[in-house]
Amino acid sequence: MKRVLSFPDVNDRIEWIGTPEQQLAMLEEYSLDGFEIIWCDQKVQERFPSGKVPGMHLPFYADWMSFWLEDRDWLDYEFGGRAVWQEFFQGDNREAMIRYLGSSLEYADAQHVEYVVFHVSQVSVDEAFDYQFHYDDLSVINETIKLINMLLDPQGPGRTAATRGRPYRFQFLMENLWWSGLNMRDASLTRHLFDSVNYEHKGFVLDFGHLLNANTSIRTTDDAVRWIHHVLDEHEDLLPFIKAVHLHQSLTGAFVEASCARYREELPPTSLDRLNGREQDYYDRYRVSYEQVARIDQHAVWEMPGLNPILQRINPDYLVYEFRSATKDDLFSNLKRQNRYFGL
Repeated sequence: MKRVLSFPDVNDRIEWIGTPEQQLAMLEEYSLDGFEIIWCDQKVQERFPSGKVPGMHLPFYADWMSFWLEDRDWLDYEFGGRAVWQEFFQGDNREAMIRYLGSSLEYADAQHVEYVVFHVSQVSVDEAFDYQFHYDDLSVINETIKLINMLLDPQGPGRTAATRGRPYRFQFLMENLWWSGLNMRDASLTRHLFDSVNYEHKGFVLDFGHLLNANTSIRTTDDAVRWIHHVLDEHEDLLPFIKAVHLHQSLTGAFVEASCARYREELPPTSLDRLNGREQDYYDRYRVSYEQVARIDQHAVWEMPGLNPILQRINPDYLVYEFRSATKDDLFSNLKRQNRYFGL
């Protein structure tokens, strides 16, 4: 099992870990095998050590379904105007999304990464507050299947001359979130997704923090561990295809239930419009929503007991540290804490 650090490929964070040569020393010091890069259109080969980027997290749109379905009336309402969503998605039809995501897959292939990570999820900025979802799990999964199969088809519309006609070489791993889509609450939907993707090297990233967020009744660490084992029981036949684990913890069920109750019951139906405001700029609303998501999804260092039996059941190829760090000192403190948990 490779021990990997999730890391955003952005300038201020790169400064924390230094040059590729300094990164090699850091990886050795902290018993890490490499990075899972959150790709941000940078030249990975110039910023990270050669051979030390086994994984790449692909870019994604959290709120993409209405654009994909070309529901322009809803997009106009949700984004506050046609020019806003056209700028956000860099186009006005689904071909723009296919080109953008296709280019990221081609780049990952050119870097010879061992796996890529792809979100199967949909959430709008207001849904992060009230959990009243416009699209259900099955709808999101079915449309994601169409998108993935277009992207991975060797002759598909997302390919250029660089890769057309040739299958990709990386593992394509789909990640769970807790919104509509792949959230692991219904194993039949997980199987439907897996069976419908036309790609030989397909599998899953099981994100532990996101999995805990999917059950807001969790209150204790014992609840958390029981819930994970329950999900593994329900997905027993798919365990061999969980190739990576995103390791972090989040115990915010009580906060979410209280927050949703306030927005659903105490405020009139249009209050979210006024609070997060369609009178406001979409990007301001996005920022407020992102702050709410950060309160829900804590990305804390995993320090709960009971992890080793879970990892033994899954036996992943990659264990990815995915804690949140606000500063360089936080990063290295968190690395020490996470390694201490494993006795490293």
